[in-house]
Amino acid sequence: MTVQPIQSNSESNSSFKTVVGYTAVGTILGYGAKYLVPATRQEFEESGIKETAKYLEAQQIKKFKTDIINDMKQSKTRTLAQDTFVKLFDNKKGVNYANFNKALNELGGAKSEAGSEFLDLISRVNRFAKNKSAVYTEMYINSYLKKIRPTVPFLVGGGIIGMLSGMFHNILKSGQTLDT
Repeated sequence: MTVQPIQSNSESNSSFKTVVGYTAVGTILGYGAKYLVPATRQEFEESGIKETAKYLEAQQIKKFKTDIINDMKQSKTRTLAQDTFVKLFDNKKGVNYANFNKALNELGGAKSEAGSEFLDLISRVNRFAKNKSAVYTEMYINSYLKKIRPTVPFLVGGGIIGMLSGMFHNILKSGQTLDT
């Protein structure tokens, strides 16, 4: 039977050093978690992101619609659907549902070729705006919403987890074996 000597708290084998190192690593990981943890429902509600997303989508629709209308105006040949689209949306008053239905019926309804092209133009504008709005909303979440989160809870949480990991490491490391 051999007995192993108890390890001393020498400079190279310090338990305190291990705990401090693990705590520092845990704190750094806690700071990283501030940006990696997804935003909660409460953060979304408090930030007003829904209103911001609606505003961004409306602005994108307006911009893309204006771009399409300008492109169509410069075109020498326009289809009936494109002409109707320009006439309907190139005004400062806006479009109400009655005008939209009237224009669609003048084109022969949704099942006609001109009507389906007209609806396709509108859906392209809406798809583009929704996609752009989603990109801007994601940028808003990642750049603004996560930056305004309080940092201290993430640092403290990461530090505590790191400290406990260091203590657990020391407990497992200090286990001695007796050979018989």
